[in-house]
Amino acid sequence: MTVSSVIIVGSGPAGIGIASLLNQTDIDYTILEKNVIGTSFLKWPKNMEMITPSFPSNAFGQIDLNSICEATSPAFSFNKEHLTGHEYAEYLASIVDYFQLNGQTNTEVKNVVSQKDGWLLETNQGQFFCKYLVWAAGEFQNPQIKNIEGAKHCIHSSLIKDA
Repeated sequence: MTVSSVIIVGSGPAGIGIASLLNQTDIDYTILEKNVIGTSFLKWPKNMEMITPSFPSNAFGQIDLNSICEATSPAFSFNKEHLTGHEYAEYLASIVDYFQLNGQTNTEVKNVVSQKDGWLLETNQGQFFCKYLVWAAGEFQNPQIKNIEGAKHCIHSSLIKDA
């Protein structure tokens, strides 16, 4: 059994962003990713780009609207404002590599059990235990849109096919 203080499920922007913050502390953590880093973005149609532009944009010192951790910029990395899904997934993977974030890909969480002192996660790669669990697996590529009022007036990105 692998034991960590914090387990983060998901390696999209939320999961990698949280891990990059924890990496600056003495808190031990593990990222568990069902597929590969940035899988949701890799599933985007090839002609789809981020709607929010990447560029230094404000007086608050944020280097980039789409950056997930300090001192990084997808815009500067790719020399463009609107990244494709594949480019953003590459940016996320570069964060993991550069900061040597502790993660494990191809690890699907099958069950989560609340225990007295934390959480037991059963995966296809064995059991993991943590005191704190961060669920950052948004799965926005497979939304339950039928219950969203007004959904009939738009199309979700998961339904757009490559041109």
